[in-house]
Amino acid sequence: MDVQHITANDYFGAVLGVLRAHLDGDNLAMPFCGLWRFRDGLIVEHWENGYDVSAMTRFSPTTRPRQAPEPDEPVLSGLLES
Repeated sequence: MDVQHITANDYFGAVLGVLRAHLDGDNLAMPFCGLWRFRDGLIVEHWENGYDVSAMTRFSPTTRPRQAPEPDEPVLSGLLES
């Protein structure tokens, strides 16, 4: 994330910049705007807005096809075991 501008007062804050991500050899870079709302000095609301929601969805690991691990590649186990 490359932050380019920050502005805030007692009620709201905003951060503008470029969101960057790398996954499986692909790169994503897009403008974003983060917004915060404050009450009594505490954050009570936060919104993160990407410029191109479709591109973010296509880039997301939950929407990308997964490749099976190679036969000799270690596989994590026991994550669901108690």
